[in-house]
Amino acid sequence: MVLNGLGFQKAEFEVSELGESFGAIHADLQGGFTGLQVDDERISDTLVQIDSAHGRFVCDVKDGFFELDSQSTVRVNQIAANIFAQYQGGNNPKYALGLYMPRLGANAFFSSLPVGLFTGTLEYRFQFAMEHEKPRECILESQMWPSKDFTIVEWGNVDPRIMNGSFTYTYWDKGEPVARFEVGGDNGNFTPLESISKDLVRCVLRSEDPDFFHHQGFYMDAFRSSIAQNYRQKRFARGGSTISMQLVKNVFLGRRKTIARKVEEILLTWLMERRSLVSKNRMMEVYLNVIEWGPGIFGATEASRFYFHKHPSELTLGECTFLASIIPMPKKVRWFLDSNGCVKSNNGHFRALKNRLLAKDSGSIDTAVFQVCIHPDAWNRLKGPAKKRETLDAIDEASEESDFPLETMDMEGMGE
Repeated sequence: MVLNGLGFQKAEFEVSELGESFGAIHADLQGGFTGLQVDDERISDTLVQIDSAHGRFVCDVKDGFFELDSQSTVRVNQIAANIFAQYQGGNNPKYALGLYMPRLGANAFFSSLPVGLFTGTLEYRFQFAMEHEKPRECILESQMWPSKDFTIVEWGNVDPRIMNGSFTYTYWDKGEPVARFEVGGDNGNFTPLESISKDLVRCVLRSEDPDFFHHQGFYMDAFRSSIAQNYRQKRFARGGSTISMQLVKNVFLGRRKTIARKVEEILLTWLMERRSLVSKNRMMEVYLNVIEWGPGIFGATEASRFYFHKHPSELTLGECTFLASIIPMPKKVRWFLDSNGCVKSNNGHFRALKNRLLAKDSGSIDTAVFQVCIHPDAWNRLKGPAKKRETLDAIDEASEESDFPLETMDMEGMGE
C-alpha cells in the first residue's frame, strides 16, 4: 500500500487496553509496519526503507495532561528503545522526553549509515525537560556508551580520516556543486594553521564554538540555548552545530537539510571525535581553509586578501572580529557595511563578538582596533550592481544572542 509518500507491505495495530483511571483515559496500544518505505524530501533525499517498525505505547490522557509511560517501546529493524514523554498544561506548560536504548551490537546500529562494518556494542540515553516560563533552564542530556571492544573494522565511502591529508572539497549551494578545490599544499591558497593569525582562530572559536578544543563533537550548552530561542520565537531561528559537526556536514554530506542527513551528521561526528580520527588542530585548519567568507570567497587566505589585501598572519584583532562575525551569513556581507565600506556600529553580530572579547581581555585591548573598514577594492566589488539586487531577509537575526553562551575560552587546547 502507498499513501502520500508512505508505503508498506503490512500494517498491524491492536488496542489491548482502553479505559478510565483516576480521571484519565488509559490506553495500551501496539502495532507497526513491515516493509515500510518513506519517500519525503524533508526526511531524506533518498527513499527510506525499513524492514520492520513496531512499537508499544502505554499512555494516559486527560485535560491539559498527557503521559507516555516509560514502559512504551519502539523498535526499528534491530534497534529497540524505551521512550517516555510528558506534557503538563496550564499557565506554565512543562515538557519532558526520554529515550533509552539498551546495549546493542554496533553493526546493527550503524547498518543504515553510508559507512562500513563495526564490532562491539553501544548503549544510548536521551533526556529532555523544559518549562514554558524557563526555556533556558531546560534539561538536555544525550550520551552514547561504546563497549571497550567497540571497533571500526572497515569504512565505506564516508571516511573522516581523508581530512588528515590532501583532499578535494566541494561546496554545494541549493543542491548544486558551485566550487571545487584542493585542501592541501597543492593549493596556493591553503594556509597551515600555524600561519594563520591566532586572533582569527580566537575570534572564530568565540563566535562559532568556544569549547571546540575540549568537547567531543557536541556542545550541550549551545543546544540548550538553541532550543530556548527556537521555542520562544516559535521557529527554527538558531542551530547549535559545533565546528566538528559543520565539517562533517560540509565535507561529506552536502548542504541539504533533511532528518536523515542530520542523523548521519551526528553519528559521523561522534565516531570522528570518539575515535580521535582527526586531531582538533587539523579540524580547525581544514575549517579555516574551506568555509565561505563571502560570495565565491573560500578560506582564510582568500578572505584576508579580498577584504584587507593581507596574508592571514597579518590580520588585526578588529579585522579578525569582522571575518568571524560574517561566517553565519557570508553572502550578506555587503549589508554589514556602511556607505564607506566600514563595519556599521549597529551590526549585531560584530558588536556581540566584540563585547565577548572585551569581557575576556578588556584591560589589554585598545577598542579603536574595532573600527574596521575593508579595502576599497573589496568595497567596490561588493557594492557592484549584482550585489545591490541582494535582499537582506535575515540581517535582523544577527542579534547580540549567539549560538554559544559567553564563557571563559581556554586556548591552551590548541597545543594538543
